[in-house]
Amino acid sequence: MSFQEAKFTNADGLNIAYRSLGDAPQTLICVHGLYRNSHDFDELGAVLSDRIRIVAVDMMGRGDSDFAADTDRYNVEFYARDVLALADHLQLPSFAFLGTSMGGMVGMRLAMTAPQRISKLILNDVGPEIQLSVLKELGQRSVDAPADFPSFEAAVDYYRLALKEWGALTEEQILHLCRHGFRQVDGRWIFHYDRNIIHGFRWPPGDVDLWEFYRKIACPILVIHGMRSVVLPEAVAAKLRQEPNTTVFDVADAGHAPSLMTPDQTKAIADFLALNQ
Repeated sequence: MSFQEAKFTNADGLNIAYRSLGDAPQTLICVHGLYRNSHDFDELGAVLSDRIRIVAVDMMGRGDSDFAADTDRYNVEFYARDVLALADHLQLPSFAFLGTSMGGMVGMRLAMTAPQRISKLILNDVGPEIQLSVLKELGQRSVDAPADFPSFEAAVDYYRLALKEWGALTEEQILHLCRHGFRQVDGRWIFHYDRNIIHGFRWPPGDVDLWEFYRKIACPILVIHGMRSVVLPEAVAAKLRQEPNTTVFDVADAGHAPSLMTPDQTKAIADFLALNQ
C-alpha cells in the first residue's frame, strides 16, 4: 500500500498537496515542522495505516504545495485555516491531529479555536511555553543554511548533521528524508521549501506563554518530548506532566524533534489513539 497524492485549493487560490494512506474510519492529520514536508510521516503511516487513515499535508511553501506570493501567509493562523479547509475537503467532522514543532503550534491553535473538530492532539516536541531566543535560533538556521549544493551527496552530508537531533536514524531513513527534502534545479540541489518562509513568521514580543489557553483545551493530549530538546526543555515537560489531560512520552536520545520513526514512538502514538486495543 502506498500514499495516494492529491491537492486542494486554499482560500488564497494556492494548491495545497496532501497524501493519504489507509481507509479506516478514524483519521489522523499530520503536519510537519517549519522547514519540513509530509514525507516525514511516511514511516508512521506505514505502521499505523491499517488501523487509522493517515493524511499528511505539505503546508504552503513546502514540498509539492504552491509557494505564497504574500509571505504574511506563512504563519500559524493561515496554516490552521488550511488544515480546516483540508478537513472540510475530506468531509471530516472531527479528526485526530499530530504536529511536529510548528505543526504542533498549528494543532494547539486548532484545539483552542475549533475544539469540536479535534478529537485527540499529539504534539511532537512543542508545548505552550517557548523561549523567544530559541525561536529566533530556529529561524536563523534557514537564513544561515547554504542556498544550494553541488551534488545530492553534498546535500545528504549536510542533512546527516542537521538530523542528529532527531535521534538515531538508519542510513535509509536519512536518504529517504533527503530524497524528499531537496530538489534539483539547473544541476544544483536546493531545499524543497520556499526560502522566504521565515519572513512571514510573526515574532512574539517575548517568550511564548500559552498556558492560559492550553489549559482550556478539552481533548486528550500526547506530548512527545525529546529529552535533549531546547524547544521543550525538561522544566516545561515537567509542568505538562501535571496537566490532567496531558500524557508526556520521553525520548531519551532525541533533541528537537523526535523522528517518530522508532517502534517505541509509533507504539506510544498507537496506544494514545487506542489503536492497540
